[in-house]
Amino acid sequence: CKIFPIDVLNKYVRDVQCKGVKHFSIFNNKELVQFDLNNDGIVANRLVSKHKNINAPFNFYDESDGTKRIMYLISILLANNQSNKVYFIDEIERSLHPTLCEKLLKDFQSINKNLNSQIIFTTHQVSIMDNNLRRDEIYFCEKDNLGNSSISSLLEYESRSDSVISKKYLEGRFGAVPNLKVNIHDSI
Repeated sequence: CKIFPIDVLNKYVRDVQCKGVKHFSIFNNKELVQFDLNNDGIVANRLVSKHKNINAPFNFYDESDGTKRIMYLISILLANNQSNKVYFIDEIERSLHPTLCEKLLKDFQSINKNLNSQIIFTTHQVSIMDNNLRRDEIYFCEKDNLGNSSISSLLEYESRSDSVISKKYLEGRFGAVPNLKVNIHDSI
């Protein structure tokens, strides 16, 4: 495979064979390749996209950041047989439309309902708090004046069940809001 260094590919093959995995994907900034292991060896399929009204295929590197991001996340989060896994994702909403991010989370919850897998993620997309998560699944991270971070659970705050969590968060009721007292003009 000319797309990835042979030592990288060999490492992945050894790792997945030990786990009994027959299919896996490798990403880099330019390519997304699906590998299938069978009795005849390894079959590699490079992902290309077909767009409406365009006859030529789109290579992975030609796609938008959002399309690349969703392909990464789908291949990881929605893979079959992913029991007993914990995924850590920083800024899960990065480059994604808000409704697409929420659908991804909802689909993950549905697919992994009985598989004992979870996602621990950070986000700035506050609407996720209202539709996809229970109160015991929401935590806020706040920095003090010295830059030290502390974490608090939504359960530590009194809240009526009929209230919109994102609205209260944006009002500053749970802390964890940026310091807006910084004057940009003084920094220039």
